[in-house]
Amino acid sequence: MASFNKVILLGNLTRDPQLSYTPNQTAVVDFGLATNRKWKDQNGNSQEETCFVECRAFGRSAENINKYCSKGKPLLVEGHLRFSSWEAQDGSKRSKLSVTVRNFQFIGSGGGSGGQGQGQGQDGNSREETCFVDCKAFGRMAENINKYCSKGRPLLVDGRLTFSSWEAQDGSKRSKLRVTVENFQFIGSGGGSGGQSQDGPAAAQQAGSAQQSEGADAAGDADIPF
Repeated sequence: MASFNKVILLGNLTRDPQLSYTPNQTAVVDFGLATNRKWKDQNGNSQEETCFVECRAFGRSAENINKYCSKGKPLLVEGHLRFSSWEAQDGSKRSKLSVTVRNFQFIGSGGGSGGQGQGQGQDGNSREETCFVDCKAFGRMAENINKYCSKGRPLLVDGRLTFSSWEAQDGSKRSKLRVTVENFQFIGSGGGSGGQSQDGPAAAQQAGSAQQSEGADAAGDADIPF
């Protein structure tokens, strides 16, 4: 099955990192990132939206983020989306997307680098998990995806995370992340390029280039247990 899962984010921490340890003493840090996007609508009015993303890092990366980062500090992270689901106390089904950090880069004075993993468990055994991601495309891209894609067909998409929140009928607060598609590529026979929005993935490309230029150090493969 065709599969590719990669996220690059540059944002500010929404809270101080929270460090903990697994039973085998692997460091784990949880933190939130807020990313802002500004654009002009069809009427020329300035618009802005903020996307809130939960992130988790492991091993030496977790320890460094916990040591040097705090609420409000900027951070560049690269990782993959992870899907988790559970049953709430009221019996309802809940799910969320988060980012498992594989590389990171401090931004500003005193910048350093993080670590990298290869998706293996600490016992060296290969792991596999499925991440479910809701996506939305617009314009010509939407028409082409609707025309040529169907359930089970592979598709490569490039876009940005979009955060939305609402109040459920029971009064509880709900939120979700989805991908707003900015470019896509058909995979397999008859594949061709899809399309690109006017505000394409230039920011992501710049972030990736900036990270490579800094030369991030590599940590052990076992830092990320999945």
